[in-house]
Amino acid sequence: MQPRVPLAGRLALYGGLALAAWGYYAYEWRSIANFVRQTDHCQLVFCDFVHVYYPQAQEIGDSTQPVDGFVYSAMFGWVLAPIGKLAPDTALTVWGVFQVALTTLMVVPLSWLFLRGAERFWWRLGYFALCLTSIPLFHNFKWGQVSVLLTVCVIMAAFFQRGRAASVIAGFLVAFAAAIKLYPAVFLLIFLSRKQWLALATAVILFVLLLALPVWPMGYDRFKSFSTAKLVLVIKKEVVEDPNSQYVVRVLAADFPSLFDTTNAIAVLKPAGRAVAVLNILLVFGTGLIQMPEESKRRLMVCLLFLTLPFVLTTSWMHYLVYLPFCQTCLPYEATRLLRDDKRWWMVTVWVLAGVSAVLSSVPMVRRQADWVAYVTPGFGFYANLAALLAAYVVLLTLVRAAGFGRGVPRRRVLPGRTAAAGARHEHGLHASSKQDDWQTIGPGAAPTGACEAHHMHRRSHLDLQADQVLRGAQRPPALSAGGFHRSAGIL
Repeated sequence: MQPRVPLAGRLALYGGLALAAWGYYAYEWRSIANFVRQTDHCQLVFCDFVHVYYPQAQEIGDSTQPVDGFVYSAMFGWVLAPIGKLAPDTALTVWGVFQVALTTLMVVPLSWLFLRGAERFWWRLGYFALCLTSIPLFHNFKWGQVSVLLTVCVIMAAFFQRGRAASVIAGFLVAFAAAIKLYPAVFLLIFLSRKQWLALATAVILFVLLLALPVWPMGYDRFKSFSTAKLVLVIKKEVVEDPNSQYVVRVLAADFPSLFDTTNAIAVLKPAGRAVAVLNILLVFGTGLIQMPEESKRRLMVCLLFLTLPFVLTTSWMHYLVYLPFCQTCLPYEATRLLRDDKRWWMVTVWVLAGVSAVLSSVPMVRRQADWVAYVTPGFGFYANLAALLAAYVVLLTLVRAAGFGRGVPRRRVLPGRTAAAGARHEHGLHASSKQDDWQTIGPGAAPTGACEAHHMHRRSHLDLQADQVLRGAQRPPALSAGGFHRSAGIL
């Protein structure tokens, strides 16, 4: 296990990275006003709030149709209603505090959910650094958008521990996110694939109730008119011409005009995008069949579903991609835990692809272009998403190969320098620990993590007894799980 960094050291590292990022942005933009002017076309901070959310919050009580740009549910309009009663300056301040709080939650505390444990501090620090340089987060903040809110809800729901209360909360979070923008409903597949029936039932019931709740104050006819006026038009639209869209059809048609005109791009690329979506959904369910820690399954499932979005959503604006730092951290983490001599180059590929994704979606990459349009038109965001998706495929392919699908059960071996008894205890310990949230070496010299010392001493004694029985032929040791790789066990 890596030595733990003292609290003062951790705070100093976080603070140092934050100050370095602040210094870089102060040098690049000089002022918040310049940041706003040079990041996309609107000249106002929290532009979507000023032009869309706040007017809709003021009018929701009498609206028969949403204001221009409000492609959300009627439920979200009513959620915003209280802020519509505030004075414009006060409302803008409240929304600013809300944006700062959500961004802070995503950048720091959220990582403790999907990368638990003091020994993963360096990975969380890497995630923090990626967030500080991620242009989708800055884009979300500049527009005052809700993509960070939706992403936080989904990740929190996916990584809550099992239990009735946690399942109900997880179901509510996904239902709330889906009731705002609909597309987060795809993350219900995680509950289905993991057989979290209570969370799934809670999410479905609350999703329907939240969507239907505005019928009471609005009446059915006005509710129907409001809900369909803008949303149906967007759903029917084949492609959005706005260069901010990172949708696969828009990007590839712009980058390869000789191959794809508008008609061919829709006819060829739209089915291809849907095929990618179907493949990713199948892989989500396939991930549940591979023997590996539960947290690893969740990380890969969430990444696959997030990375599907630019292949199916025509309005894949840059701020939709706020999930990229999550994937750019989790995929190399899983690759490092799978590292072995015979898989070294596969895992290096994951690191390279994740690094390419991080560079393409970074603020420095934006600043190297002539202007914002020169950055979004070629689809840097789409290619950052594509690189992360390819990294996810490499990780999954490595897991399938390691699990021995189609090749029988992997052959066991005793590690050099160990006695037969120690090797048996080591293998059995790896199998037992793979049922927890992490691979840990249970055996002589292994440091207990995540439980009290007495519990681990009892487990070691029990495993030693079982290992002795194995050597006497009393029972056969279980096969290694896909996660039972010796080099990375218990150190990440």
